[in-house]
Amino acid sequence: MSSHAQSIKSSFAKWFSNKTQVVSFAQQGDWGMSVEAAVKLDKELDAKTLVFYSYDSAANTYKLMNDSNYWVDANGYVHFTTTVAGDIIITDKPLSK
Repeated sequence: MSSHAQSIKSSFAKWFSNKTQVVSFAQQGDWGMSVEAAVKLDKELDAKTLVFYSYDSAANTYKLMNDSNYWVDANGYVHFTTTVAGDIIITDKPLSK
């Protein structure tokens, strides 16, 4: 995990009780189209109940991603669709304090 992603994960751990995984894309903003990504899922997350959020570190805001259409393959990779680049927060339940 990059230092940028680790920093975001640590920040979310301070404010929320959720276990999280951070996916950080070099491109910021929107992709301009739907993009499918695949990342290795942390074993501590329940793959059946994943929730995705886009995080804007410049504005320090996050937004629920309702259209991720995720699935997990036999090797533990979570595949999801996003139109948003930047930082994606994955958790296994809605964020709670």
